[in-house]
Amino acid sequence: MTIPRMLQALCDLDPRPLNDRDADSVPLGPDGFEGVTNNSLLCHDCLTKMVKTRLWVWWLRIKDEKSKIEEDKGNCWYGHECRFQVFKPDHAARYNHACRSTWDERKARKDAERAGRRAEADERERQHEEAEVDLGLFLESASRLVDHDDAMSGDASALPQSTSATTTAPSLGLLHFLGFRA
Repeated sequence: MTIPRMLQALCDLDPRPLNDRDADSVPLGPDGFEGVTNNSLLCHDCLTKMVKTRLWVWWLRIKDEKSKIEEDKGNCWYGHECRFQVFKPDHAARYNHACRSTWDERKARKDAERAGRRAEADERERQHEEAEVDLGLFLESASRLVDHDDAMSGDASALPQSTSATTTAPSLGLLHFLGFRA
């Protein structure tokens, strides 16, 4: 490919996403060079910026068009900023690096999921503590009920006062054994 043909291809390139893969790979929206042709006069800085902005998008689309293997590769989370692609050939071959970094977006999503799981765990802990308090109140009222029933049966005078406490103690031990805490 000659330089004039390459410049023509870059001028004709629509830099906006064309498919789902492009959505993670190319900048979202126009790049400021729409309407530029190979006959347009650009200063050195603008021409350099246009080539840097569009060349990798053009390269990604050519790779996907020419090779089914390239099209099936997933995008690297770090994109063209990935440090692994330089010294890990397996990583460089396994992922597409002609894309923008999505690490910040993925990290924010993971942090939100982690915060949601933490909130759910806190809610479960709060409910567990409430259940423990409810169980404690239930056991206390059951103990009073047993004491009241002993007093009403008339046999309370024959039994020592500590008997009602010892009769509820085995049931408390059983409930504690089953995992309930007072």
